[in-house]
Parts: sequence; C-alpha cells; structure tokens
Amino acid sequence: MGLMKQAYETYCALEKKYAGRYCDEMKEPLVPISHQIANADIEITLNADGKLLNAAMMDKAHAAVIIPVTELSAGRTGDTSCAHPLCDQIRFLTPLYPEKYAAYLTQLHAWENSAFQHPKLHAIARYVEKGTILDDLEQFGLIERNDDGLPVKEKQVVCWRVETGVSGDTPECWRDRTLFQSFIDYYASTQNRETAFCMVSGQCTALASQHPKKIITANGNANAKLISANDSSGFTYRGRFT
Repeated sequence: MGLMKQAYETYCALEKKYAGRYCDEMKEPLVPISHQIANADIEITLNADGKLLNAAMMDKAHAAVIIPVTELSAGRTGDTSCAHPLCDQIRFLTPLYPEKYAAYLTQLHAWENSAFQHPKLHAIARYVEKGTILDDLEQFGLIERNDDGLPVKEKQVVCWRVETGVSGDTPECWRDRTLFQSFIDYYASTQNRETAFCMVSGQCTALASQHPKKIITANGNANAKLISANDSSGFTYRGRFT
C-alpha cells in the first residue's frame, strides 16, 4: 500500500471519532475536511446579536485552533486579499483595508445566507459590519496602532466566541462541531468543478487546483505540503508521488 493511500485510509478510520475534537492525548486535533489549524492571537466574545462582550489575548498553550478554509485561502501566500471564511487576520476585519475587508464580508455573507447557515455567523457578521474592531481592541489594550491608525501587528489572527444563550451550546467557534459541519456542507455545495479519477481513493472526485500548506503545523513548518506541483525551486514538497 502506498503512502498516500495509507494516509487517506487512516484519516477515514479516525475521522468520525476524532475530527474536530480536542483531546489530551493529541498535540493537535484531527482537522475536519475544509478546515485547517491556525495559531490564534486574539479571542473576541460576542452575544447572539453581535454585541461585543469581551476581548482577550489567547492563551499560548491553547492557541492552535481549527478554522474553516477554502481551497484558495488554505494555500494563500504573501499580501493576498483571499480571505478565510470566518477566523482571519485583523487586517481582513477592518474597513481600513478595503479590499481585504470586502473579500472577508462577501465570503461570510454568502455562507451566512446559504441553506447551511449557522446562528454564530449572524453574530460575527453583524459585529464585523460595524467596522469598530480596531477601536475595540485598542480599548482592551490588545493592539497598538501606527500614525496612520493601522495596527502595528496587522497579521494577528482573531478567533471568535459567541454566547448564544442556548443550553449546551459551545461558545468557542473553534470547538463547535455543528459549525464545522455547517461549513463543510456549505463549501461542498459551492463546488461545481471538473471531476477525475483519484488514484488514492479510487473514486471520481473534484479536481484540486492547488494543495493546502500547514500539513505539519506542530513543528513550525507552516509551508509543508503533502503534494506539490511547483517544485522547480523552493522545494516545498520533499518526496515523491507517482
């Protein structure tokens, strides 16, 4: 059995029990499909209407969180305007970066208004639409701004807690498996691409235009990939797949 097939079948065997769950025996949780691990810097807490309740720095011991990603955002590089669907850097959440802010809200609204909507999305969208995140974080003493009013650390990642008031609900978006499933179903519904035979799964599936990085985040290698097709230089992928 080849390496890729072993990796695929191992994931399939563990997915139902472990995907999206945080447990002591695993340094990082097994990530659901259409999601990725990110190191969050700031945690913002909202109520169900999108009113700000609190903001704090993330505990470094628990900073590795699960976030939804698209195929494009999972492999984004450099100064891009390709937004993650929910948790992202500060510069995507403020109108002071118009292109990034518009990209973030456009994507969030599309998910929020889809057949796979989730209550937490409404709260987050209403808050981000206010455009007050920099003022709010500054009041909590969590950021510094330069002479242009922009955050000095513009790439700090924000994650969300939403206190819905519903009994048994999980406030942390990075632990809410109903939210994970909401995005998985929504993102799958947007995929209308050419299919081809997959040499790993043995099924006809949608063709990938690029492969995600951050495969091995625990050791700090944020750019590691399982599959790469552009290794004439840089050598992101050090291996072989025929």
